[in-house]
Amino acid sequence: MTETKHIKTTVPKLKIYTAKKSVRYIKTWDKHPHLKEKLIRATVAYRDAMKRMERLVGGENAMNNVVVGMNHLPDLVELDKNQHQNKAVKPTIDSAAKLTELINLTGKLVHKHHIDWFLVAATKDKYLK
Repeated sequence: MTETKHIKTTVPKLKIYTAKKSVRYIKTWDKHPHLKEKLIRATVAYRDAMKRMERLVGGENAMNNVVVGMNHLPDLVELDKNQHQNKAVKPTIDSAAKLTELINLTGKLVHKHHIDWFLVAATKDKYLK
């Protein structure tokens, strides 16, 4: 049997969540029920918009349409103004707007109001299903 010396194992650390020393993240919704309601409304609005998208273009293509729509939103709005015949233009614009609103609200809750990220994610997961 050979002796193993000087073997370095480098495992990259996964940085999922880092809290600043001066910031204490809130772990419950007790003191901020209005923020929870705002998150629930935004999550439900996004879920409903995505269900409409899935009915139009199918389940696999719905998220792809929304992501591409977010990247080309000004072009889609211009198509919508010209009353383009594609039925997926309006739902794509709506879903992209709802997703953008949900992302911005999540960032605001975590960074401005110091709500714990895992609490926000668990609340969204509960209402996305």
